[in-house]
Amino acid sequence: MDTNSENLQDFKKLHDCIEKIKQIDDQRKAPTRDGMIKALAEAQSIAFLEIAAAQIPQGASYKPWKDFTDEALYNMLLPYRQGLCQHCIIKFGEKAFEQALKATQQ
Repeated sequence: MDTNSENLQDFKKLHDCIEKIKQIDDQRKAPTRDGMIKALAEAQSIAFLEIAAAQIPQGASYKPWKDFTDEALYNMLLPYRQGLCQHCIIKFGEKAFEQALKATQQ
C-alpha cells in the first residue's frame, strides 16, 4: 500500500471517529434510548480498549444494551466519548485530532 492510500485510510478513520464523537455529543444534548444505544455501540466498535479503560473507574458492567436503564446509558456517554478521544490521540496524534475536531465544529 502506498503512502497516499495509507493517508487516505487514516483520514477516513479519523473522520469516522470524529463523527462518532459528534453522535455522542448529540445524544448528550437530546438523548433518545435508541440513539444512545446506537452511539455507544458504534463508539465501542472503534475504540473498545480505550472505552474499557475509561469505564474501569465507574465499575463497568458488560451486559446487553437493552438491560441498561436510560439513565445508565446516558451516564455512559461521557466515558465513551473520552475513550473515543483517547483512541484518536493515540492513533493519529493530539494535534491532528484537535485540528480535525475543530474543523468539524466550524
